[in-house]
Parts: sequence; structure tokens; C-alpha cells
Amino acid sequence: GFLAPMAAASARGNETAPTWHYVFYGAAIVTAINFLPTIFLFREPERDPEAAKKKPIKVFTDTMKVLWNDKAMLRFLLIVSGFWFMFMQLWDLLPNFLDEWVDTRDVGGLLAAIPLDFVKGWLMADGAAKPEILINIDAAAIILFVLPLSWFFGRYKMMTSLVLGMAIGLVGFVASGLTSVGMFAAIAIFVFAIGEIICSPKFSEFIGMTAPPDKKALYMGYSNIPFAIGWAAGNGISGPLYDGFASKNMLARKYLAEHFGMSPESLESLKGTELFNTLAAKLGGVDIYEVNRVLWDAYNPWVIWLMLGVVGLASLVGMTVSYKLSQKKDSAPEAPTAQPTA
Repeated sequence: GFLAPMAAASARGNETAPTWHYVFYGAAIVTAINFLPTIFLFREPERDPEAAKKKPIKVFTDTMKVLWNDKAMLRFLLIVSGFWFMFMQLWDLLPNFLDEWVDTRDVGGLLAAIPLDFVKGWLMADGAAKPEILINIDAAAIILFVLPLSWFFGRYKMMTSLVLGMAIGLVGFVASGLTSVGMFAAIAIFVFAIGEIICSPKFSEFIGMTAPPDKKALYMGYSNIPFAIGWAAGNGISGPLYDGFASKNMLARKYLAEHFGMSPESLESLKGTELFNTLAAKLGGVDIYEVNRVLWDAYNPWVIWLMLGVVGLASLVGMTVSYKLSQKKDSAPEAPTAQPTA
């Protein structure tokens, strides 16, 4: 959502006065409020007696058999999973990257110019914009542009919108991690959002349009499979990649060992901000942003976004091939109908 991250950003405080507990209290209260309509308004729908007799495993296997027999839909869902792989990393990995590597003081300066007191809650103690504020550009863009863009691209074929949206999303996704400048990262996130707006509704539309008439509800359930694959694969791939190529903690220890000869034992004793304060002191008393620049130039942590982008590129190529094949199928001449002989 759009409002929750803004509220959470204000509630969590900043690095000098953290108040994270307010975020969890607020989340618990909002979740508890949802019990009220569930308890008093929700009614269990009537169930098919025959379907109710089936065990969950039987239902699952029958559902997967239907999908397995529809190879075209299975391929489509696997291709789309690559896009959702990127989408999930926007929410799961990019906030960490922004927090560690991107100087968002330029974005914070723009926010600070807004004459509203609550905007101060969106800034860190040094005036930098909090990572969740930049990530929320995605939600804001969807709210503002989903209707006009959906109307505009409604005139194009579904596959055209899918390919175009995935291409724009891929550019925005990779670009968001290739820079340490906050404003550039914000623009890249906006570009990703535009791609998401163009192609995301078309995923469900394509499934609904191509599903057999008697299985539309079942096929719409399949639309959640790319979310599951993308999220699971993202958690399994992006975390180790980040730890190996972009973790600022790891790279700071590596720099201290390579350039200042610190032993593994000495490095292990440095905890939390003490590690970066030590590196800053050895670099001549620089600030944390200069520490980031030194590590950025030395180890190129942005390279992980190129690695992750390969998944999105493979998805885009797969969708493009599917698009070309569908065009050939549509343009193929129909076989002549045999005329009855007299």
C-alpha cells in the first residue's frame, strides 16, 4: 500500500532516536481491527459436498495435473515468474541497498521544502530521505497513472503491452541499483513502476482470456504461481548474492584487511557502527558518505543488479519469443474447407 510505508517511516524514528516498536504496535492494531468485519460480517460460502470430501493433497494434485496438461499456460506462468522475481526484489532487497549505498540527501532536501511537519518523519537525522520513501514512489506512481496508462494501452494487444511493460520494468529495475545518487534511484523506481502499470494487469487478463470457459476460476488461481516462484527464487538467490557482492559490512572488513592489514581477529571484534567508524578514521576522518564512495569505487556493489537483471532479461526474451510465435499463428492462413462433391 501507499499509506502504510509513509506512516511506518514516521513511526520508526531515525538512527539517533529509533522507535521501531511503534511500527509493530501500529501493525498489530491494524491487523486486530480486521478481525471485526471478519467476525461480524463474513459468512462461510456453501461448499460442494463432493468437493468437500476430497483431501487437500488430492485437490492439489488434480489442480497441478490440469496445469501440466496445458503446456502453453505453464510456459507463460514460468516466463512471467521472472518479472515477479524482479518485483519482489524491489521490496525485499532494494531497501537494504538504498540504506547502505545510496545518498538520498538530495531527495530529502526536496521533501524538507514541503511546509508540513509530518514530512520530517520521512527523513533521517542528517536530512536523507528514508529508503521506504523512495520505494513508495512505486505505489504513488501506480495510484496516479494506472487509470490513464491502462486506458491508453487498452488499444494494444495484450502481448504487446506485456513485452513493452516488462522491458520498461527491466530498465528501471537494473537502473535503480546502478547509482549511488538518490535522485537517480528515485527516477529509476518510477520507471519500473510505469513498466509494472503497463504489464501487470495484462498478466491476469491474459490468463482469464485464454482459460477454458469451465475452468476460469481455477486458472485465475494459477495467476498466483508466478508470485510464489518469483518470491521464493528471489529469497534464495538475492540474499546470498548480496552477502557475497554488496554487503557493506563485508566489504568494509575486506577493505580494512586489504588496505590496512587488519587481522581477522581484529575485524571480528568490530561490531555495528564501530566497524565503519574505524574505516572512516583510517581514511583520514571522513564521513560515512565518503566511506561509501570509497567502497563503491573499490568493489562495485552495484554489479548484483546486473546479475539479478539477467533473470528479468530471460523473462523478457521468453515473452518476446511467445509474442512472435503468437503473431505467426494469428497470421497463418486457414486451411481451405473441402467442398462437397456433387
